[in-house]
Amino acid sequence: MSIDPGFIDWWQSPTGLPWWELSACVAVAFGAGTIWTALGQKRSIEPDQLADENHQLRSQLRLREWELDLTRRFLGTRELSGRLRVLLDSLIADPQQGFAAILRIVGPRMQLEEAVGLLPDSRRKLTLNSRVVQDTIARGSLSLTSTELTQLRAVEGLATLERSRLSNLYCFRLGGNRDPWGVLISSELPAFQPGETASLSGWEHLTSILGEELASQESTDKQGNELALTKEMLELRSLPDQQFRSPTHMLQEYLRRLAEMTDFDRAALVLHEDEQPKSDSVQPLRGGGPLSRELMEGWELAESQLFAEAAGTSSSAIWSVTELKRLGVAGPISFAVMLPLRQHDWVMGHLCLTRRTMGSIPESDRKLIDWGVKFLVELIARTVDRAAIELQARRDGLTHLANRHTFDIELDRTFDRAIRVGDALSLILLDLDHFKSVNDTHGHLGGDAALKTVARVVERSVQSMREGDQPLVARYGGEELAVLLPGVGEAGSRRIAEAIREAVWRTPIPFEGAEFHLTLSAGVATRSALIGTTRGLISAADAALYRAKMNGRNCVEVAGSGEEMTQLPAAPR
Repeated sequence: MSIDPGFIDWWQSPTGLPWWELSACVAVAFGAGTIWTALGQKRSIEPDQLADENHQLRSQLRLREWELDLTRRFLGTRELSGRLRVLLDSLIADPQQGFAAILRIVGPRMQLEEAVGLLPDSRRKLTLNSRVVQDTIARGSLSLTSTELTQLRAVEGLATLERSRLSNLYCFRLGGNRDPWGVLISSELPAFQPGETASLSGWEHLTSILGEELASQESTDKQGNELALTKEMLELRSLPDQQFRSPTHMLQEYLRRLAEMTDFDRAALVLHEDEQPKSDSVQPLRGGGPLSRELMEGWELAESQLFAEAAGTSSSAIWSVTELKRLGVAGPISFAVMLPLRQHDWVMGHLCLTRRTMGSIPESDRKLIDWGVKFLVELIARTVDRAAIELQARRDGLTHLANRHTFDIELDRTFDRAIRVGDALSLILLDLDHFKSVNDTHGHLGGDAALKTVARVVERSVQSMREGDQPLVARYGGEELAVLLPGVGEAGSRRIAEAIREAVWRTPIPFEGAEFHLTLSAGVATRSALIGTTRGLISAADAALYRAKMNGRNCVEVAGSGEEMTQLPAAPR
């Protein structure tokens, strides 16, 4: 006796399912074979007298074939939501005429997991009478007439239109009676063929088996989610052990990774110096993916508004796009979460997570966010003092950009690395045009306001274009600024310089209730075979800046690879 290879191929299953998952399919197929054998025996005995029995057996055969197909489609779908959808679609042929819903048993309550044929408002309000739930779990299935539905108040929360269509309700237990996964309710029994519906007991048997598979899959998914969550926690916890230029850069990377892991676009952090924080006077620390200049400006403005809204509060907040509009928060953000950073009884800061898309937060992401906030408090407590001291030493007091000392150190370090790995490196020197006239017209306070505004514009412009390469913006001296661009060649640095020049020209300088405008000139130089030292790079950029001043200001000039290194006369301001 030989075995048909086709049978072996079928047993291995084109879906790649293990044998133990196909056991239900085999059971159904065996039942179908038994019916077919019985049908043949009846036909050979009394073919004329058993027409009704033949019709019944054929109907049962079609039902078993339909159940077999349903089971294979159910097991062939790996995602929980997909399996639930297979069950619901098999019940309701026309969602305009009926509905079905699957409710998950979560402790003492029922939670709607999936539904078809229900309006959004009914999905939110749908509840099932506790006695109906208990009877369904005890019996395995339950059939309720319209009269019983009214007497028991079996289903609540349905819209008027949906209730008018409900003449019967069928309830089925999903899984075993000791630890059921949930309950399936439907306004009709499944039709496996026009005019033929499954019996209550037959469908009960199938939902019991498939419900146990749902419980098994959920357990497996839960273990996988917990392993993934543990891995992400370990990754975040390991950040302090890695090498960063400063604690500030480490915190920025922590924010970027936390946002990325929880499916947010950006994360921003504000730390409070006292018990009465004023978020509008504190510059947030930000992390996330790169954005265009226009998008970054709108995003930062929206974040500032949210921090102002959260100032002085100690509770969490979640804002949808509707709530954001009600707060007057415009721009690209459609969903935001604000979380306080508590250290004992003191709120030391706030963390704001934002994204462009709407939607709820999955349970696994919620757990990671809660853990991430607690670890962030611990991380800040260990590093914030050192970061504050370092920041003060590295930053210019007026513009909060890197100071000249920091620039010199970073230039030497970055230049050495560029030579070692053969990477590009560019320098932009910027000088405000007619700055003396600003001081003469508006006083030194007006000049300070201009420098602070221009510094913010330059920093935003550079970050929006080259965040991944860690550019450095510094106050080089007086009204001069410097932009160090690792990994950027001549064409890229010229494009960035033009973007900075245009942004400064378009940005008004607010001062004492009025506004005025400024322009700047830029000189660009890129490391080359003939510009092989840091001093040569600075001299080449300075020579290009001199030409920009001589050519009428408010323009960008690029140094040639062999720019002459001679002492230049003072350029007009």
